[in-house]
Amino acid sequence: DLAALGGVEAPDSISVGNNSVLGASVGDSRTVTSLGEGSIARSMAIPGVADTAMPMTSIGRRVLRHLAHITTNADWAADSIAQEDLNRSRFVGSPSPVLGDEEAPGADQLVLQEEKEGAAEGAEGVDEGPKEWLLETSSIWAGRLKETRGKSILTTPGIVRRALKSDWERLLQEPRFERFILKHTKAVKSGEDDVLQAEINEVRDAFGSCYAQVLRCFQFYCAASTSMGNGAFSIQLNQYMQLVNDMGMADGRYCKVEDLGTIFTQVNFETDKKSAQADVNEDKALMRHELLECLVRIATKRYGHKIKDSSDCVTALLENQLIPNMPPDAVDPDVFRRERLYNEPVDAVFRAHADALQVIYEIYSNLHPVEGKAHLGIEEWYQLF
Repeated sequence: DLAALGGVEAPDSISVGNNSVLGASVGDSRTVTSLGEGSIARSMAIPGVADTAMPMTSIGRRVLRHLAHITTNADWAADSIAQEDLNRSRFVGSPSPVLGDEEAPGADQLVLQEEKEGAAEGAEGVDEGPKEWLLETSSIWAGRLKETRGKSILTTPGIVRRALKSDWERLLQEPRFERFILKHTKAVKSGEDDVLQAEINEVRDAFGSCYAQVLRCFQFYCAASTSMGNGAFSIQLNQYMQLVNDMGMADGRYCKVEDLGTIFTQVNFETDKKSAQADVNEDKALMRHELLECLVRIATKRYGHKIKDSSDCVTALLENQLIPNMPPDAVDPDVFRRERLYNEPVDAVFRAHADALQVIYEIYSNLHPVEGKAHLGIEEWYQLF
C-alpha cells in the first residue's frame, strides 16, 4: 500500500528469516494484488511456517514499522515509510488505487480535513483530559468479559461451581460410579435410590468445598507431562503416580502403591467406547472427572476401614492428603494476574505492539483450523515459540 502511494518499487514480498511468500494464502489458493505502478504482494512470511501468509492490508503502518526492525528488507520498509511521510507533507492529491473506484481527495480537501481533525483532537484533549485506566473497560483484556465462557477477567466462584457441575455430570455417565458408592457406603442399601442419591450429592459437596484447589492440582500435573494435543490436558500415568506420591496417598497397609496403580486402570476403562464422551476421552490418561473418581476410590481404600460413608472418606483425604501437600508451584493463576499482569504499565506495553501481536495470532491460529474456525492450541503455541 505504501509503495503504491509513493510510487516506490517494492519487493515482491516481505521476508522474515529465510522464508518468502508471494501473495495471500487462503487454503491452497494464492493471490497477488497490484497497486498502481508499485506492486507489492500483500503477505508476510513466518519462519518455519510453510505456505502461510496474512494480508498486508490488515497490518497497517505500525506493524510495518515493527517489521522494519526484523526483516531482511528493513531498508526498503524504512524508505517506504519515509516516502509516504514525504508524500503526505506535499499533499499529493492524485487518485490513489488504494481508494478503490472513488476519486482521491485533492490537496485543498486534505488540508481542510487535517485541520478539522486536528481541531477536534485538540478540543477533545482540553475537555476530557486523561481518562482513568480501568481493567474491566479500558484495558486490552476487557474483551474477556464478553468472549470467555465465564464472562469474567478472573476466575470467580461461579466459574468454579460450573466446572464442578460439568465434571460431575460426566462422572455420573459412568454406571460403575453409582455401583461403587452403593457398595462402599454402609448406610445405603440396594433399592434405596433416594438415600443413594443423597450420598452421591454429599460426595460432590465434599469436593465443592475445595474445588478450586482440585482444579489447580489437576492443571499442575497436566503441565508436568510432555504430551501434545489433547493429551496435554489430561494426567498421564507417570504424572498420576507422581501425584499420589507427592500427596502421600498410600499408607502401606490399607492403601498400597499397587492399589493406586489398579485404581488408575479401573477408572480408565470406558464402558461405552462409542459414546461422544469416549471420543474426547484420552486413553490411559485422566480427564478431570476421572481424577474425581480416582480420589473417591483412593479415599474409600485408605479410610473405608474406619469411616462408613464415602463422602466422609473423601473429606478426610482432601483435608489430610491433597490440600496440605499441594505442590508450591500449583498456585492460583489469579495471583499472577493480579500482581503481575493486570496493571496499566503492562497494558501499555501490549497496546504498543497490539497490531503485530494480532497478526501473529491470526497466522498461528489459522495453521490448523477446527471446523473452519481459527484455533490456537498447544501445538500452535509450541510452534510459535
